[in-house]
Amino acid sequence: MVCDVVRTWPPKWSQMYGPSNRSVSGEVGMLSAVFYPVLFPPDKVHVVITTNNGNCYLGSLMFEKPKSAKKIFDILIAHIKKPIRTIGGTDLPVDL
Repeated sequence: MVCDVVRTWPPKWSQMYGPSNRSVSGEVGMLSAVFYPVLFPPDKVHVVITTNNGNCYLGSLMFEKPKSAKKIFDILIAHIKKPIRTIGGTDLPVDL
């Protein structure tokens, strides 16, 4: 996925908590939660993953249109507890 010519998938992961202080990148971990801001800004989707070692990371996906963010949120919410690598291979609607 790309927003304003910037690649947004996979997001950059920021560690929230966990037993080890280790950075990760790419399509790692399991999707734990997805958040869509109701008020402002409605052009982001926040994604939480958990890795095998128990660390938890937060990433954000930015979109040019709030409608696109909502569509991605709806897709991701159906993939809770699935590996991020699997989700990355999901075919997306053309009208994003």
